[in-house]
Amino acid sequence: MLHSINSAISSSITPIDGEDYANYQSEVNSNISSTLDTALNKYSNVLGLNSNYGSAPKNITITLMGDTYTILNYSYLDNYIGIIRSLFLSLAYIYGFLTLIRGQK
Repeated sequence: MLHSINSAISSSITPIDGEDYANYQSEVNSNISSTLDTALNKYSNVLGLNSNYGSAPKNITITLMGDTYTILNYSYLDNYIGIIRSLFLSLAYIYGFLTLIRGQK
């Protein structure tokens, strides 16, 4: 009985060659990436990542003696607004989690 179990285990754990290894590695990589993509698409709105909670801030302008001056121009940050919001939300989640853990004393 022990011999048959040992032979079954040793036959299932045979070394694989380089081509099989490359195939298995690419299959594992594609499975992991598809799982992560699915999870990100499923839960990104729940976590607030890349969500549009509001429009970008408007530029701050001042009109003095008929001339309009722009003090803060947010158009430079238009491409980064989603990243900045995600960063602040992630930091808030981490802070809240740490506060929760700290309150368990």
